[in-house]
Amino acid sequence: MGQDPLVSTEAGKFAIWLIPAIFPYAILQLLIRYLQTQSLILPMLLSSLASLFVNLSLCRVFVFKLKLGNGGAAVSIGLSYWLNVIVLGVYVKYSSALFSKEVFSCLGEFFRYPIPSAIMLLVGSGVARGGGWQGIGGYVNLGAYYAVGIPVALVMGFVMHLKGEGLWIGLVAGTGVQCFLFSLVTSLIDWDKQAREARQRIFEGRFPAQIELI
Repeated sequence: MGQDPLVSTEAGKFAIWLIPAIFPYAILQLLIRYLQTQSLILPMLLSSLASLFVNLSLCRVFVFKLKLGNGGAAVSIGLSYWLNVIVLGVYVKYSSALFSKEVFSCLGEFFRYPIPSAIMLLVGSGVARGGGWQGIGGYVNLGAYYAVGIPVALVMGFVMHLKGEGLWIGLVAGTGVQCFLFSLVTSLIDWDKQAREARQRIFEGRFPAQIELI
């Protein structure tokens, strides 16, 4: 709350259109980490440059030619992520510079954890940002990840010897606690009061302009 209504509307539209980009972004992070462990930087640099060029071109088309506005910019970001994923995926699959192709055997484990995590993250953090409660969101994130997520990841990964899977379990545990806390916060909010206050601020922002026109 307290944001300019026009800015809030456009930011909300951009955030909604950006949701599909979360999934290629998650896959991209897997590929980047895999290539980084083998010091293969050049493929990532070239794919990033190609994605940047495509992003700029698509953004121009979607925003100015097709008149999609901020939504078009978000779509271009998602498509550039997918291009980056495809380029790096093809490189990982067919390049002789890589020591093993067994990375694909663990993709099922990878998708089983981060995709539900991404979905849960959408439940509460967007509400906190849109409501102007960044302070509350900061405390929730600190508690969820530093008090729960990291300790669980350390125990599951190094004490229980689950390694990478244990680290993902810790991440999902932290995200689950974050989702629960955000849900608790939003359930305790008096939304009727928030709506009245938001409407009042909108009208207060309009009256001076209307009086000046009169």
